[in-house]
Amino acid sequence: MDAVSAAEVPPFAFELSKLPLQLYSPSVRQRFQLSDAPFGGAFRHAEKSLRCAFGEAEAEGLALHYGERPSSNFVQRRGFTLIEPLKMEISRRGRRLLLATLLVSAALTAQFALGRKKDKPVFSMDGQKRAVHALNRLTFGPRPGDVQRVQQIGVDKWIELQLHPEKIDDPLLEARLASFRTLRMGTQEIVENFPPEQLIKQIADGKATLPRDPTTRAVYEAQLQRYEDKQERKQEAAKTASGSSVSTGNNNDGAAKDDASVSSDPDPMRREQRRLANLKSQELLDLPADERMKEILKMSPEDQRALISTSKGPKADALLEGMNPKEKETLMALNNPQQVVVNELMQAKLLRAIYSERQLDEVMTDFWINHFNIFINKGADRYLLTSYERDAIRPHVLGK
Repeated sequence: MDAVSAAEVPPFAFELSKLPLQLYSPSVRQRFQLSDAPFGGAFRHAEKSLRCAFGEAEAEGLALHYGERPSSNFVQRRGFTLIEPLKMEISRRGRRLLLATLLVSAALTAQFALGRKKDKPVFSMDGQKRAVHALNRLTFGPRPGDVQRVQQIGVDKWIELQLHPEKIDDPLLEARLASFRTLRMGTQEIVENFPPEQLIKQIADGKATLPRDPTTRAVYEAQLQRYEDKQERKQEAAKTASGSSVSTGNNNDGAAKDDASVSSDPDPMRREQRRLANLKSQELLDLPADERMKEILKMSPEDQRALISTSKGPKADALLEGMNPKEKETLMALNNPQQVVVNELMQAKLLRAIYSERQLDEVMTDFWINHFNIFINKGADRYLLTSYERDAIRPHVLGK
C-alpha cells in the first residue's frame, strides 16, 4: 500500500471526512467522538456502494490512519468538526474505486431527485374554477355572466386581452362617463369653469374680471356673493369681540340678553328665503328643462343658493332631470363648484370599477392611485387629481 502525505492528497480526499461514520473503523469513531448529523443521503448511497465494491469486512476496515497528534488538527468547517489528515495510506486501486463510487453515487442521487420532482402530480383546475380564479385576481370581482363569458373566450385569451386594454371596446362605460365633462378638461379649464376661492378673491379685489359666458358668470356671481357675505361675518365677529372686551358691569348683562334673544329667534331673513325657495322649486319643476335653467339664472345669487340648499335627494334629481351635462354642472356649482369636480371623479371611479370591460386596467389604476396616496380634499389637489389620474397614471399602469 502506497503512503501518501498530506501535501500529496488530492482535493477530493479531504471530503472523505464528510462520509458516513460507518466507513470509519469503530476505534476511529470512538477516539475522535465524531457525529454524523450533517451527512446527507448521497453519502449513505456511497457507503452501500463501497460495501459492494470492497466487501463488508474491507469496507469496515477502510479508514484514515492519522498520526499520533490528532488533537492539533481539528478545524471547524460548515458547522461540524472536520479532521484534516496528516497521513493516508490507501492503495491506488482503492483511491480510484472510491472516487468512481462517489461520482456514480452523486449522479444517481441527483437523477433520483429529479425523477421524484417530475413524478409529482401537477395541480389542475377545471374551466369554471380557472375562470373564477382569474376574475377574482384580475378584476374587482365577477359580475353576472362574467364566468361564462371568460370560459367561452378562454382564460388565457381573456388574460391576454386584459393586458392590452386598447384592444377592448367599452362603449357602455364611455356612454355613462360622457356626462362628466371635467374628466376631459385640463386643469386650467377646470379652474376657469369651477372657480376656487383664490380666484373669487382676486375678482373681489379687482385683480380679475368675471367671465362673459352667462352660465359660467352665474357661478362666479354666486361664489362672489358668498365670499362677500363671509367677509362681512368676519368683520362683525371682530367688532363684537372688541366691543365685548371693552364693555363691563351692566353692559355685560345687556349683551347677554341680546345674545339670548338672537339664539332663541333664528335669522328671519334666512328662513324667509328658504320658504320662498321651496315655493320656487315647485314652480320650476312644472317647467321644461331648458326653461327651468333660464329661470334659475334670472334669480339672485342668494335665491339660487337657497334653491340649491333646499333641493336634496329626489327633489334635486327632479330639478336636474332633462338638463344637459353643462346645465347640471352649473346648477350644482352655484352652491359649491369645487365639489362638482370631486364628485365627478368619484362617480367615474365607481362606474369604471362596476361597468368597465378593461378590468385589469382599472384594478392597476386603483393600485397606483392608492400607492402614491393623493388626498382629493387637500387644497389644489381637488383640481389637479383629474389630470394626474388621466395623464400620469392611466397610460402607464401596465408598464411603459
